[in-house]
Amino acid sequence: MKKIILSMLLILFSFSVNAISFKTERIEKEYRKLETKNKTLTNVLGKIDALYTISGRTSLYITEVFRTKKEQKDIYGNNKKVSPHELWDAVDIRTNDLSVEQVKILKKDITDLFNIFGNNIYKITAIYHDVGLGPHIHIQFRRKK
Repeated sequence: MKKIILSMLLILFSFSVNAISFKTERIEKEYRKLETKNKTLTNVLGKIDALYTISGRTSLYITEVFRTKKEQKDIYGNNKKVSPHELWDAVDIRTNDLSVEQVKILKKDITDLFNIFGNNIYKITAIYHDVGLGPHIHIQFRRKK
């Protein structure tokens, strides 16, 4: 039943109100490029943004899309793990203007919508954390081939 309701929401909101905002011009350009590199990720983010905007909630504010190896090293030091940001598989959205309850709801909504598409190579789709750049929800998604 839950999947049917979410599927109906996806159809209902098959448009985007383009209310997504970006921390910098660079991030906005990267998001436009992400649309060609990971279409599912940007499609679902557009639907979440439309749902939130139409329901009177805040629009999504994207703080990170692509990250270079140097930027990754600046954040995490010599950690050899490749970030989903380096692979065009992740987006961070700001949460410092949301209540704890709103963050929980947004994280659940994101997870539920991405679960419709299934086959995510990552075990966790939405992670709420702060790596020193402010609290945010890290969203990672890439379809298994």
